[in-house]
Amino acid sequence: SPWFRSCHSCFIDRNFQPWQRDFKLSIGARNKTPFLDGSLPQPPPHDSLYSSWNRCNQMVMSWIIHSVSPEIKTSIMYLDTAAEMWTVLNNRFNQGNGPRIFELNESLLYLHQGDESVSAYFTKLTAIWDEINQLRPRIPCVCAAAAQNHDHINHDQILQFLKGLHESYHAVIDQILLIDPCPPLNKVFSMVIHQERQRTL
Repeated sequence: SPWFRSCHSCFIDRNFQPWQRDFKLSIGARNKTPFLDGSLPQPPPHDSLYSSWNRCNQMVMSWIIHSVSPEIKTSIMYLDTAAEMWTVLNNRFNQGNGPRIFELNESLLYLHQGDESVSAYFTKLTAIWDEINQLRPRIPCVCAAAAQNHDHINHDQILQFLKGLHESYHAVIDQILLIDPCPPLNKVFSMVIHQERQRTL
C-alpha cells in the first residue's frame, strides 16, 4: 500500500540489516509479525479462518515485494507465503553482523560535513552509531566503571563529530576541546549549531 511504502526504505543488496529492522518495526506496528516468522501457520482451506489468514498473508507478501529492488523481487514473488519470502531473504542476505559493523566503522572514517548543514552531518553520524549499537549492544554494567565507560564513549563520539566538521569551525572546535570536564555530546552539538546560526545573521 502507499502508506506502507512510505514508512521504510527499499532493500537493494547491501542494506539488509537496517532494512530488516525497519521492515519488522513497520510490520509489528500493523500486528502482522506472525506472518513473517511463521508463528501463525496456514489453516486448512476448509477452515473458517482460512480466508482471513490468506488475505493477511497476501497483504504482507505484497508489502515485501514492494519494498525490495526489482532484481530481488523477481526471485521471491512466486513463493507462497510471506514467511517463505522472509526466510529466503534472511538465508540469502543475512551475512551476520561482522561485515556490516566493519562497513559502518569504515564509513565513519570517511564521513565529513562537506557542504551539508551541521544538523544533516550530525544526523548521519548518529544513524551510524545507533546502527552499530543495535548490531553490537553494549553489555549493561552497574559497576563503578560504568560512568567512566559512558564518558569514554561520549568523548570518542565528540572527537568523531568534531573531526568531520568543516575547517571553518576551527574556533569553536578549539573552544570545545578546552572544556574540562568534557561536555555531553548534545551540548557540543548545540554549541556548533549556535555557531552555524551566528553566521547566517
